[in-house]
Amino acid sequence: MGKCRRVKLLFRIVPVVSLQSALIRRHLLSCSRCSEDAADLEEARAAILPPEKIGPRRDHWPAVSRRLDQAEKTIPGRRFRQAWRWAFATAGLLAVLAVVLWNRFPRRPEADPFAGGLKLKIHDLRVYEQPAQAFIFQTQDADRTFVWVEQR
Repeated sequence: MGKCRRVKLLFRIVPVVSLQSALIRRHLLSCSRCSEDAADLEEARAAILPPEKIGPRRDHWPAVSRRLDQAEKTIPGRRFRQAWRWAFATAGLLAVLAVVLWNRFPRRPEADPFAGGLKLKIHDLRVYEQPAQAFIFQTQDADRTFVWVEQR
């Protein structure tokens, strides 16, 4: 029962008729309940009116075709807009994908100058009772650090 509901929902969502047809065909082959409910060829023919019962009818297609041609002429650039609609949709999808991927993978943390094992902390820096400025140089040797202190 749940599978049938999912197929019905997919049938409404999928915009392509050939995919809808393939979806229904595949479901009818696998679901015995739905294949029993489906009408056979004789039942389908009985539901359709034969052309003799309909009687004479007027051909409306030439008038509809003329109106469609006139409508296309009155809308300049419609085909251009339809072609660009796919391009913009694709670009938007790629932008969303790029944002998702950018946020998914962790960024490298910025290099902390004190992360290399430097165990140095300066609380108050004064030279001759005047405020001073310190420059810390970490060498490639892990055991050597130079501290340069000068007056401001």
